[in-house]
Amino acid sequence: MVRILSFLLAVSTFLQIQAQELNGIWRGSFYNKYEYLIYREAAIYRYEVQLYNIGKGVKGVTYSYQDTRFYGKASMIGVWSGPSSNLTIKENSMEDLKIAGGGDGCLMTCYLTYRKEGNREFLEGTYTSVNMKNDTIPCGSGVVRLEKVTTSDFEEEDFIKNPPTAKTGGKPQVKPGQGEFLIKKPAPKTTTPPKTGTTATVKKPATPPAKSPVKKPVTPAPSTAKKTTTTPPKTTTTKPATPQPKPGTVVSKPAPTPTPVPTPKPQPAATNTEPKKIAVKPPAPAVLKNRTNELVETISTSAKVLEISFYDNGEIDGDTISVYNNNRLLVSRKGLSTEPITVRVQLNEEDPDQEVIMVAENLGSIPPNTALMIVQAGSQRFTVRLSSTEQKNALVRFRYDPNALK
Repeated sequence: MVRILSFLLAVSTFLQIQAQELNGIWRGSFYNKYEYLIYREAAIYRYEVQLYNIGKGVKGVTYSYQDTRFYGKASMIGVWSGPSSNLTIKENSMEDLKIAGGGDGCLMTCYLTYRKEGNREFLEGTYTSVNMKNDTIPCGSGVVRLEKVTTSDFEEEDFIKNPPTAKTGGKPQVKPGQGEFLIKKPAPKTTTPPKTGTTATVKKPATPPAKSPVKKPVTPAPSTAKKTTTTPPKTTTTKPATPQPKPGTVVSKPAPTPTPVPTPKPQPAATNTEPKKIAVKPPAPAVLKNRTNELVETISTSAKVLEISFYDNGEIDGDTISVYNNNRLLVSRKGLSTEPITVRVQLNEEDPDQEVIMVAENLGSIPPNTALMIVQAGSQRFTVRLSSTEQKNALVRFRYDPNALK
């Protein structure tokens, strides 16, 4: 008797599973697991499925969306296997698609398993996806999770408002061989996760093979396939036909659009017509303004670096000098001797003239203050004798001339 009761219970459970119908609205999300490793919650796309089934056949529509950057509506067919609680749905055409910046979408095939926890019902599993215009171009794969809900984020389809039955007609039909194709889940492919910092791919907007699954907005790809006729979703006064989730609905933030980094435009090469950059000459100090700056010599050279040395010109009698270059102090109150006081001066096309001024800080024991200037300009050597007093300074002007002898 116990065995008979157990057998009847098992048969009853089997019949209940067989009779399970998935009619209604299922809402949740999908994401590419490798993209999720990089962007976390920002990589999750929202997904809604409105479907009806009678027995084995399943038909309906799907919505994939992510704020205002991406929205796609697709028609779908499917197969429900009661004994294994498995549902396979295949998006077969894109009915509406909005992608910021343009581009193609992707069509998903979802392999889901039904489970129930108390009063809550779930469909969970994986998905694969291909380009909506070329099914040989994959868009990626990932995870899908849906829960049965009572309301839609969009307009409810007629089969949701007035579900068809076997008696009223409209039963979904599975074409010969189609059921086996849909239920036969493809073997998982070994995929190498993208390196951190690379752009993972998600679902919808289709691009080259490296892009991830589903209708995710991407850079527009050249269209080589036929155009898809789209039918905009129905509009009502109470529900939006655009992908705006209802208040209270948890919405994952969109994956950050990799900013793409802009390539700097090449800058035009400098030409000889550009204005010359001349160094700003500081104001002259009082010792240069209050004394006469007597020009001793002008030296033209093609050398750009000058090494200038100062020696005492005669007996070492305690002469002390300061040296200025274009009003800038280079040497301050140093005594002349047989050891050189050396400074470096640079010449160039932008600022070709440099003035070097020797200032007598005292007259020593034998006036005036005299010095021997030796200039090394490349392979050239110049010797200049300078004399300075308390009323005048000794000025030597250097001029850059690329045509001068080196």
